[in-house]
Amino acid sequence: SQMVVFKDNAEYVKRQRDTLYWIQTAKDDFKNDRIMSFSQPIHNNDTGSIEKYEALCRILDKQGNVLNANDFIHPAHLAGLTTKISRVMIDKAFKYFQSNSYAFTINISAQDFHENYLEEFLQYKCDYYNIKAERVYIEIIEGLSTNKRDKVVDQIKRLRTKGFNITIDDFGVDQSVFSRLVRLEAKTIKIDSSFIENLDTNISNQMIVENIVSFAKRIGAE
Repeated sequence: SQMVVFKDNAEYVKRQRDTLYWIQTAKDDFKNDRIMSFSQPIHNNDTGSIEKYEALCRILDKQGNVLNANDFIHPAHLAGLTTKISRVMIDKAFKYFQSNSYAFTINISAQDFHENYLEEFLQYKCDYYNIKAERVYIEIIEGLSTNKRDKVVDQIKRLRTKGFNITIDDFGVDQSVFSRLVRLEAKTIKIDSSFIENLDTNISNQMIVENIVSFAKRIGAE
């Protein structure tokens, strides 16, 4: 048997208290409309001009201080507010960019795809605010683009068909197949047959295979 002595100042207890605090804070901020959309410009390094903006989620606390999203994303998820916050962010971004011609990026989570509301909701916002889908960039983390179990890829394809642009965030980190190959020090790589079929006529597959082979040679893998 094992006995653990409870300590009020233990790190685990502190984390639990912080989590409970942020869950309540996220609920309160959502209820009082303190979820804010801040726009960060994305510059073209060659021309120096602003090409588009990224809509960033921020919270104004009761004292009017701006809080970074990293503080409340996980607690908001535990509180069941992820997609509610996404809907608010999407609406505020569309509302702001209706008065100009800039393209803009909105961050979309796995939960947004799992609840399967994005296609209808985004199209409605385009129609309501008179914004063409081509101006909207949907930013997802790389792992989502390989998640076939929840039919995320099908939703992404349909959104792309409607004209929405897809941006992959954190490419080459964590979920990247290339990153995994380096960490695992793979000596042999078997290319999936879906890329080899019709290789003589499929330009996309040719580019993919060419890059895989080039990368394999650079890390010494067959």
